[in-house]
Amino acid sequence: MKEAIRSIFRRFNLDLITWPHGLERLEPQVISASKHYPVNGLIDVGACSGAFYRSLKPFCDFKQVLLIEPQAAMASMLAREFPSRNVHVFNAAVAKSCGISPLYIYGSPDFSSLLKPSPEGLKIFQELRILKETKNISTSTLDSLIAPVVDDALSFVLKIDAQGLDYQIIQSSPAALALCPIVCVEAPLIPIYEEQATFQDLYDFMCKAGYSISSISPVSRNAETSEIVELNLVFVKSRI
Repeated sequence: MKEAIRSIFRRFNLDLITWPHGLERLEPQVISASKHYPVNGLIDVGACSGAFYRSLKPFCDFKQVLLIEPQAAMASMLAREFPSRNVHVFNAAVAKSCGISPLYIYGSPDFSSLLKPSPEGLKIFQELRILKETKNISTSTLDSLIAPVVDDALSFVLKIDAQGLDYQIIQSSPAALALCPIVCVEAPLIPIYEEQATFQDLYDFMCKAGYSISSISPVSRNAETSEIVELNLVFVKSRI
């Protein structure tokens, strides 16, 4: 896995030692990719407070926006802030299959997940040491959730921030993936949740699905060592 990561960095002329912190925001990279891969829709899995959509909105003419958030309070806030007819807010949890699963709500809403933290995650992030609440919720696949409303004539940005479930979701969403020339996922270098797929899993799957990497940036670091823990990967549909 390490050699695969190094080869990608070399391909994009990125220096692992002096990699600039200024590139660590996802939104500018998506805006840049959208200039080459025009999109007019957004599917945001794990929308949280809506920051991703809010940042892209001035730059992208989205005809349809699907915001998916499992935490009821966050979903209600999204519905109030974005009342437009072309914005659909789902208070739902997306997973690899439909069913019932526990949702673990940790010290920060950004860490809440259907997965328990790994030993490494507990060491690195104190937010994961605080379990505020556990509740059982219904889960759906992304394809089944959006099928009744998605406009399949549009081209979408798909952003998944599902706290360890990104690979499971994208692997079980062939219909949604077919609509998305730009896909944003998080990939761990150090898995912070149990049963979390690796960087290599995500990279291999997306390459086999016909995508290539447009950009890479850190999501989080170990505060004590500055070691990168998770990466944002922006994939674009390969034209080769």
